[in-house]
Amino acid sequence: MNEDLSTGEIEVKANSLEILSEAKTLPFEIFETNKGEEEQELRLKHRYLELRRQNLKENIIFREEMVAHIHEYMKERNFLDIKTPILTVSSPEGARDYLVPSRLHEGEFYALPQAPQQYKQLLMVAGFDRYYQIAPCMRDEDPRADRSPGEFYQLDVETSFMEKEEFFELMEPLFVELTEDLAEKSIMEKPFPQIPYQEAMNKYGSDRPDLRYDLRLYDVTEWGDGTDFNIFDEAECIKALTVPTAEFSRSEIEELEDKAQRNHAKGLAWMKYKNNEFSGPIVKFFNDKQLQALKEMTKVEENNTIFFVADEWEIACEALGAVRHLVGEKLELADEDEIAWAWIVDFPMYEWNRDKEEIQFAH
Repeated sequence: MNEDLSTGEIEVKANSLEILSEAKTLPFEIFETNKGEEEQELRLKHRYLELRRQNLKENIIFREEMVAHIHEYMKERNFLDIKTPILTVSSPEGARDYLVPSRLHEGEFYALPQAPQQYKQLLMVAGFDRYYQIAPCMRDEDPRADRSPGEFYQLDVETSFMEKEEFFELMEPLFVELTEDLAEKSIMEKPFPQIPYQEAMNKYGSDRPDLRYDLRLYDVTEWGDGTDFNIFDEAECIKALTVPTAEFSRSEIEELEDKAQRNHAKGLAWMKYKNNEFSGPIVKFFNDKQLQALKEMTKVEENNTIFFVADEWEIACEALGAVRHLVGEKLELADEDEIAWAWIVDFPMYEWNRDKEEIQFAH
């Protein structure tokens, strides 16, 4: 036995050795500490090698353990795991459908499900009052940080004759167990806070805010009205975000500006507060009284930066919310060993799609 061996504790001394097959030079190192830095295309081409890496194995094992825990939890509460069809009909959703041509019905197509919404509602009408599944969701949309391009899986649940608070009480212990027992992370607040959609957008610029750090958006529309800065004076809504550093470089500010613009904002204005005075390209448009009022409204302290987006309410919230998220990542404001769960309630039924210029389902 040799506990110092990286390949295992058992050390073998061979009397003879026969090579059965020779391996080619590996396209990348498997067990190096800088794993994952190779080109994605190369790693995916040799996926069977990449899956030998310990971090990926741990992810796959963790997912299986989590799914098994969900099944056990739901069964104990008399839920039925019911699989719904994969080939279905197209329905108006938030993303584009994947279409599969029908061999029997020329010129017609099946759609892959974006979510099993219609089927689970049919199950409720049919008397299956507690349904769930780990449902595949196929959506022809751009990749996101929290989901793969094209498809992802979600815990899909539907119940009959149950009030909102009853459902929260039913499901919240599951997420507590998954977080504390499986992921071994702490939860910031229990029971989970309930945040209305409008409040989440106004305070955090997102309907799925990261609550692990206390950066919030301020509405300074009235403050900007009547100032010499025409963009603020004419804006429908002005949102401000106070960030606890004034040490952003020009390139970092440009990155934040790009983030705001990719979320439909026309631009991102900013001021820095150092040595008890404001500085920045837009400071000249405001007098001392206006700057003092801004300082009080946005709770600015020494060595802080304020970012602004002036636009329609929804764009101002979403764009500055995206900036908030990026700032949180850059400054490492979140505790990675902590999860801040929340229920976002009172979602709107419909919303305006700026790209298609039409009303669509909001959620």
